[in-house]
Amino acid sequence: MARVLIVDDERLIQQLLSSVLEREGHSATVAGSVPEARGHLEKDDFDLVVCDVDMPGESGFDLVRSMRSRGSDTPIVMMSGIEDARLAAAAVDFGIAGFMIKPFQLDEARAKVAEALRRRAEK
Repeated sequence: MARVLIVDDERLIQQLLSSVLEREGHSATVAGSVPEARGHLEKDDFDLVVCDVDMPGESGFDLVRSMRSRGSDTPIVMMSGIEDARLAAAAVDFGIAGFMIKPFQLDEARAKVAEALRRRAEK
């Protein structure tokens, strides 16, 4: 069982991903903002972070920057409602484990999470 932090300001996405991950046997914690996510990351260890790019205030990339600057190698799957090659390229530059465009299929979310966790286990 993996511990997954879901960071998205959309309640529906939080609930959907939590439900999917919990059915797969994982533990899901949700945060509606980058500051809230940082609070969870300071208190708990997570095996994976699934994070939206575009949120009010700080972006998902701000969270990635702060995690990496603290030495965290926790894999991150990012998602965005905007299909933009520049976002995907930026995600690659940040060493993101996966990238999904909203709306995504549940099978795609399961596959991205499984792949990121598999790669982490191989390290």
